[in-house]
Amino acid sequence: MYASFFGLRELPFNNTPDPRFFFSTPDHEEALASLIYAIAEGKGFVVLTGEVGAGKTLVTRLMLRHFGTGIAFASVNNSQINANELLHTVCSEFNIDAPANATNVELTRMLQDFLLSSFAMNKPVVLMLDEAQALTREAFEQIRMIGNLEADDAKLLQIVIVGQPELKEMFEANDMRQLRQRIFRSFHLGALTRSQTEGYIFHRLSVAGATYPEKILSASAIDAIFEYSQGLPRLINTLCDNAMLSSYAADTTEIDGAFIKNVIAQMMTVAQGGSKFASPRVKPPATWQPTATSGGALHTQSSAASFVAPAAQAKVDAAEFEQRIQAPISESEMEAVVSSAVGAHATGSADSAQMRRLAVLVRRLLAETRAATDEVRSVVGESRSARQAAEKTLARLSEQTARTGRLTISLRNVFDNLENRARRMSQRSGEPNAAPANKGSDATSRRANSKSFDQALLRNRRSLDEIRSMIESARKGDLSSDTESANKSAPSSDLAKQVRELADMCRSAAMS
Repeated sequence: MYASFFGLRELPFNNTPDPRFFFSTPDHEEALASLIYAIAEGKGFVVLTGEVGAGKTLVTRLMLRHFGTGIAFASVNNSQINANELLHTVCSEFNIDAPANATNVELTRMLQDFLLSSFAMNKPVVLMLDEAQALTREAFEQIRMIGNLEADDAKLLQIVIVGQPELKEMFEANDMRQLRQRIFRSFHLGALTRSQTEGYIFHRLSVAGATYPEKILSASAIDAIFEYSQGLPRLINTLCDNAMLSSYAADTTEIDGAFIKNVIAQMMTVAQGGSKFASPRVKPPATWQPTATSGGALHTQSSAASFVAPAAQAKVDAAEFEQRIQAPISESEMEAVVSSAVGAHATGSADSAQMRRLAVLVRRLLAETRAATDEVRSVVGESRSARQAAEKTLARLSEQTARTGRLTISLRNVFDNLENRARRMSQRSGEPNAAPANKGSDATSRRANSKSFDQALLRNRRSLDEIRSMIESARKGDLSSDTESANKSAPSSDLAKQVRELADMCRSAAMS
């Protein structure tokens, strides 16, 4: 009913042991692995206990899926039977043709023959006793006896005993010690934690087709569900199923903690003359119409004639509804549908067909609104990415400018050191007979180099000032085109050329 409303392929919270919806927890994984190991290795008895709705049956279903047709399997679900009835049921489940008046000894012999033939074909035989906490002591003793059927190196019958926590207390009794000693391993499935409950709910929604399951149930809703269910999967399924049904009835997809608590209150409502577990209010069928009695009171038409749409027609209508939702909306169609619905409502002549047309229109408008919203979000995301890239580029340019400025200062210091060194070497030479023309020539060369260096340094400073001003302009939003961004690299390349010129001058000064 509500699956298409939430965009799901199927209902996610059915209380059936469907292996497709299995949610793995450490306890469930260990129980499943141990069951598979015990059966494959012929270990005999295995006990699996857990609270009602903890997932015991689902674990056994997964075990059966693992072995497939490779084992002979029988399940006994009726626990209110005696020893003879138990043997008859086991033989019947294994398709052993046993007379109705056969004794326990005869039934045991026929069962042993079947087990030996299966063992010869290397096919394990598995018997599962469900709801075993209700079995009598006599039935448990018979189970122990048939569990003693074994070959030299393996048990002929693998017995999986499944029950509620009371089963553990039964095995602790003194008269159960013989059977207790034969148990290879026992497991207890506890309730889910808060985080596991959230994972369990989102997992089932994802399997059912939800793309964003966290948008269906909020964190406060998960808290309320966990508080009510105490982590038991069956109660979680029941509450979530009721919550999504009520959400569909209320025509809202927002399920929060307050909504869940309201659903719980509806489930626990004590109806007059009815059960204390009442169902939440849901939408009436499309053909439901209130009619007035002779006294003016309203009553519902509950006869079969009031529900004229068969199931097949309902499926066709639902498919047509979803197909029409995807069609584009024209202004004329929207005006026609709205005006027709408004007019019919004003005159009191509205029918279900007009309401369905109006519902289709609303759903299509919502779909287009969602699509437009997604497009706007995409554009905003692209703009944000472009802005971040521009910020990174400006940061790198600023850092490069700072490094260039530091390099210019270092080059100036190097030149000053070279000039001081040359001056000291000239003072220490002590050569009075040296040709004055050479000294004059060296001094003239150094002055020329110094002058050229000062001019280059001045050009560098100007380039640095230009780059700084461009960075400030870019940060203020003046640079808005790719052309201007390309022009930003010109001063930087000129600056690099001038720095190389400075380096060449320094080499010349060092050589002189």
